[in-house]
Amino acid sequence: MLITLNQEEFKHYGILGMKWGVITKIDKRSSDRKRVDSILSKKPSEMTDQELSDIIRRISSERQVTALTQKPPSIFKRSMTSIGKQLVKPVAKASASVLLNKLIKKNKAKAESDTSEKSKQAREDVDEFLRVFKQQFLK
Repeated sequence: MLITLNQEEFKHYGILGMKWGVITKIDKRSSDRKRVDSILSKKPSEMTDQELSDIIRRISSERQVTALTQKPPSIFKRSMTSIGKQLVKPVAKASASVLLNKLIKKNKAKAESDTSEKSKQAREDVDEFLRVFKQQFLK
């Protein structure tokens, strides 16, 4: 039997046993980290002193490496943070103050028309809240 192949034909047989679309997971964690993860499955009260000190040592080492290798924030991020602190925060405080004052005045007027004992206590509470709010947030 004679088979003729066309020049535009492409045949690929792949690798025997290879499954298409399957990516094998490669565990890149260190053996020390794997051991710590297995220890962390226990409750702290069930761990030995050595296991606790190993966990503390490993986690603090990871934090130190992260802090040392962390990129400094970009100029854009630093400038936006600065703008937020200098402009947005005071504007938000001022607008919150205005809205709160309007709300308190509106409810205070309603409460003043009522002369019951509960209303008097409510007015005193509102006055106290307003005084504390102004001291804390409107310095």
